[in-house]
Amino acid sequence: MQPVQDLTIEDRISRTQYQYTLEAADGALLEEWVPKLIERLNALPELTDIASDLQNQGLQAYVEIDRDSAGAPRHHARGHRYRAL
Repeated sequence: MQPVQDLTIEDRISRTQYQYTLEAADGALLEEWVPKLIERLNALPELTDIASDLQNQGLQAYVEIDRDSAGAPRHHARGHRYRAL
C-alpha cells in the first residue's frame, strides 16, 4: 500500500510514484529522445512501471489577432457602443 496525498502542488498528476520531466524547446527532439530514454529505463531491472505522457499526435491551432481591429470601438445592432475585449 502507498499513502494517498490529497494535495498536489505540481500542475500534473503522475501515474507513477516518481516523476522525471524531460523538456525541450524543439518538439522534434522530444519525439526523438523520449522513446530512447523509455527504452533505456525499461532495461534497468531496478525500475518498474516506466511510463511516458508524450502526446505528439495532438492537434494545433494558430490564432492571429489584428489588435488594431480588435481594439476599435464597435456598434451593436441597437446602436449601443461597446469595445471588443
